[in-house]
Formats: sequence, C-alpha cells, structure tokens
Amino acid sequence: MRIALISALFLVSCTGDRVARAEAEIQILRSDIADLEANVEVMTRALKRHQAHVSTEQMDRNPEGFDANKALPKGSSSSPDVILLSIDTLRADHLGAWGYERDTSPFMDQLAASGTRFASTWAAAPWTLPSHATMLSGLLPPNHGAIEDHLQVGKSPMVQEAFAQSGYGTAGIVSTLFVSKRYGFDRGFGHFEDFEIEGAAMNNASTVDAEHVFNHGLHWAQQQDDGKPLFLFLHVYDVHFGYNAPPPFNEKFDRAAKLGDPIYKDYGYYQRQPLTPEQLQHEIDQYDEEIAYVDDAFRKLVEGWRASGRNVIVAVTADHGEEFGERGSWGHAHTLHKEQLHVPWIVNGKGIRRQVVKDRVGIEDLPATVAGLAGVPFPAADGVDRSNQAKTGARPSQGHTSGRFAETSRFDTLRYRWHADGRDLIVDLANAKRGMCDLRSDPGCKTNLYTKKGDPARGDRLFAEMMVYLGDPWEAAEPGRVDVTGGFIYAGTERHRKQLEVAPGDRFSVHPADAIVKFTSVDSTEHGPYRALGGELPDVDAPLGYDGTKAENSSIDLTDEERDMLEELGYLQEEG
Repeated sequence: MRIALISALFLVSCTGDRVARAEAEIQILRSDIADLEANVEVMTRALKRHQAHVSTEQMDRNPEGFDANKALPKGSSSSPDVILLSIDTLRADHLGAWGYERDTSPFMDQLAASGTRFASTWAAAPWTLPSHATMLSGLLPPNHGAIEDHLQVGKSPMVQEAFAQSGYGTAGIVSTLFVSKRYGFDRGFGHFEDFEIEGAAMNNASTVDAEHVFNHGLHWAQQQDDGKPLFLFLHVYDVHFGYNAPPPFNEKFDRAAKLGDPIYKDYGYYQRQPLTPEQLQHEIDQYDEEIAYVDDAFRKLVEGWRASGRNVIVAVTADHGEEFGERGSWGHAHTLHKEQLHVPWIVNGKGIRRQVVKDRVGIEDLPATVAGLAGVPFPAADGVDRSNQAKTGARPSQGHTSGRFAETSRFDTLRYRWHADGRDLIVDLANAKRGMCDLRSDPGCKTNLYTKKGDPARGDRLFAEMMVYLGDPWEAAEPGRVDVTGGFIYAGTERHRKQLEVAPGDRFSVHPADAIVKFTSVDSTEHGPYRALGGELPDVDAPLGYDGTKAENSSIDLTDEERDMLEELGYLQEEG
C-alpha cells in the first residue's frame, strides 16, 4: 500500500513537471507567434507605403452625384466669392513667378502677373498644424498655441467664422490630419470635408488628390442658393511627400516613380545618410511634377468658376516649404531657414492691383487681408490687413514687422527665428546655439554674423528683443525650485536648462510653451504638474502664477492608426 502510494506520488510529480515544461514551451511559442504577427504587420505597412508611392491609379474620392458640368448658381451682386488655396509644402522659389526655370506653374504665374504677388512672404512654422492655425487666425504660434500634435487649435477667432457672420456660405475641404476636424479646423465652416482621414486606411498622401479636393469644393458651391456669396478654403497635400502625380504629370520632368525609390524616413536619417545626387534630383523632379499637376487642376476650377459669371477673389499660398539638401538633409519641420519658410502668396480678382509687393509680409497677414478684400470685418491680430495695399499699392501703417517670428519644437528640436533690422536671428534653444544672417546680402543664410568677427552686439540685441516679445509669463509667489520636463527655463535672456531656484516675485519663461512645470517648496512640498498649453494652470493659491497666453488648446491623444499614418508621412519619427 505504502509502495503504491509512493509510486502514485512519483507519477504525479513527473506529470506535473511535464505539464509545467509544456506550459513554458507554449508561452515561448505564443511569444514567437506575437513577434511574427508584429513583423508581418510592419512588412505589410511598408509594402503598402511602397505601393502607394509608385501607384499612379487615382481612387474615386469625388462626392456622390458630382457633375463637373453642372452650372453654378448666380453670384452675389454686392459681395465677391473668395477661394483660399493652401498648397501644403510649396516653397515659393519653385514657381515661375518667383524665377524658377521650369514650367511648373503656368496658371499660378498668370494669376500673379494679373494680380498682386507678395514676393517675400514668410510662414510662422515649418510644418502644417501651427502654420495653418496662423493662416486662418492671424495669430502667431505663441498666441494661438497649436504648436504640437497633441494640441488642437484654440478658441481664438478664425476667418471663416467672420465670413459666416457676414452672410457668406462657408466650406473647408482639406486633405490631411493636421487640418482636419480632429484638430478643430472645422469650426466656423458650414460645410467641412476632411475625407475621414483619422486612420491609416485613409492615408491622404496617396488617396486624396487635388482634383478630389477641388471637385468637392465645386460640388458644394453648385448646391448653394442664388445670390449667396461663398468663402471656400481648399487645402491640398499633393506637393507633400510622397510625390507621385497622376499621369501624364508623373513623367513631365523625369521618369515615373518605381519600387526601390526612397521612401521618406525622417529628417535625421537623411542627415546621416544623404540621398545620392541622382536620388535627390529625382525627388525634386517629382516634387515639381506635383506642383504642375496642382496648378493645372486649380486652373480648371478657377476658369470654370469665372466662366459662370461669379465675381471671385482667388488667394494662393502655402503653409511651409521643403528642404532639398540646403542644410544637409531632406524634408521640413526641423529648421527655420528660407527653403522651409519662404512661401508664395498671390491675390487675384476684380479690383486687385497688378503689382509685385516686395515688402516682407507674413502668413499672419493673410486672413485679415482676404477678409478685407471682401468687405468682411476681421481683426488683424498679430498680422497686418493688406487689402488696401492689394487694391491701391499703398503701404499699410504697421507697428511691427510682418513675418517677424517663427518657431518649431518638432522631433526634439527647439528653434526660434526673429526678424528685425533686415537680419534673421535663428536660435537653437535645445543646443544653446545662435546664428544671425542678413538675407539681403546672404539669401541662403550661409554666413553666421553672430560671431566675434561679425556683429555679436546686434545679435545680443535681437535676442533680447525676441525674449521680450515672448515674455516671462511665470512668476514665483514663494521661494522654491522650478523643474521643467520636455523643455528649458529662461529668466530674461539667461538659460537655466531644466531647473531654477526662485524667490518671490521672480519671473521666468518656459520653452516650448507646452513643457511640463513642477514646483517644490522649501519644505519639499511638490506642486503641479502645470502646463500652459494642453494642461492645468496653477490656481490662485498655488506657489506659481501664470499670466501668459491662455489659448485654451484642448489636448488630444493620437490613436495608433493616426500615429502610423503620421510616421509614414515623416511627421513622427520611429523609435530607435
């Protein structure tokens, strides 16, 4: 009996060991399967990116029932229509009107020749979200607050709201996530179409072409009542990577795209591994082909609109440009030089003067100007209303320089640009570097004047001016220590990296404005975290006070699909 019991216990023990080993092996297999599934997903996404980049087949994204030949309703007898086109990533010097040798833009060149061309227009940021927030509000990034991808546009007035309040029908047709309803850009539009681009499955870089955007705008206009003036905002993404215009434009300057062509990774990657001269030229050729495609598609829209007898003012601009090796890489969002910030701005229509305005202007001037041309009241905010200048050539009175400030904090960069006295000051806050150039004599900004042999006193003065403009919105109410995560602290012009000991009344600034701020009292009590944009601000009893811009930007969390899509477009960087 005792022997049988011992034998039974032994068998149970052996069986238990085998079960445990089997369960461990099953867990290993499950882990291997999960890794394989993840690899399949990565390879599938990569294959889709390659297919999208080389495909020339246009998907049908036109509105249901669209008829290009359907007549537009009669226009208003007293108010002009306004069409505002933003061509994402279009640098000014790739248009014929700005001296480009290629025939990329015959229609836009015609608009420029018969209207007002603002020859020196500067964007406020080198990427889509903050620049469009400026374009539609007239506020510079420090005042509208939409400076990062977790922040929606704030509650500041938008030009489309002003048009709606003046009796206009308003529509926005956009083709990228950063100008979609997800970020609050639908506010003020009676009709808004963003093609449901919240997910990677609707990756707008390959499925929503300029013709789709223009056709949606035309279809909306065809449904409006007789006599109603219209404001139509159009945003197209074709000129943004990946460049692959539909036929016949995809072979206008070079061969069509094919498997094996570079698929955009990120700005830092191409600093480390630059494209070959042949690869870079091919990307430039394809970029130019996209411009030619958009130009022709827009021609059809505007010519048809004007043929209907409606009075329409057309404004064409861009949110930022694109670097093609000027600073040793390819892309945008990282630097604040001319190739990324100098954008076109053309205004054309009845009563618009034929002229070239050489004064420096900023994209912040645009909303008040287009509103003014239509007789719609809208505050100039950080910009200047140039509607009278567009009609008469008379310079507006202004208390500040247009196009004076730009910033970017994308991908661990933190750069500001300040323009004054004909000089551009560019400050790299993350690396504590400063540069200054005179674009009048050095348009490529190749020579740094912020050196001992240059003009360091002027550089110091411009830096102090910029920091006064940005302000010191934080103030200590008691002694303690300020700690910042994701940014830097400045007391006046003095940089303090991540930490600052403060006394009551001490003021300081935090850069970027959405960095996280904590305060530790002398008794080691911790307060916060606080965040000026997209977070909580200190209350009246807190040891810190904040009296800066309260743009009331709501913070959002991107979905995995949204992050995948933005990563594929170069707006997010892969880890590692």
